[in-house]
Amino acid sequence: MKKENISPQSLLTAWENKNLVTRVLKKAHVYRSYSEYEDLFHEGLITYARLLDRFKEKSLTEINKLAYKKIFWKINDELRKEQRRAELFLPIENQDFELEEELSREDWLVLANELGQLTEIEMVIFREHFIEKCALKTLASNYNFSLRTLSRKKRELIIRMKAKLKRC
Repeated sequence: MKKENISPQSLLTAWENKNLVTRVLKKAHVYRSYSEYEDLFHEGLITYARLLDRFKEKSLTEINKLAYKKIFWKINDELRKEQRRAELFLPIENQDFELEEELSREDWLVLANELGQLTEIEMVIFREHFIEKCALKTLASNYNFSLRTLSRKKRELIIRMKAKLKRC
């Protein structure tokens, strides 16, 4: 994917016209109560800013018409990706987190050491998701994290713990 720089002026203009993005979100039936609302809102702002940079010669009215459609399709794409991701991870979400075999004393020490190095978000996932069996969606709303961030951190935490316990 090609990196594209966005000018500060375009970002400022996009922020000033953020109502366009909120209207698109409303049309796509994405409401503020949705856990991914902020992520989608920012995606919309970035898409709008990129269009402002790309079509500098056009009037703001023309760009707004184009941006409305472009942002709508971008948000729909993101919602479809999220739906696919949720469908893929649904069975994993409901599985119990159990060790397949007994841990040796060394492994317990490694695990205890690793638990001491967890970040706040990783500790929340470990304690409340793996131990207390709380759903990630609930954690996202309780702790004001996006579901995407929690899913990514959960994956990273599992990979890290497996590597430390030599269970890859």
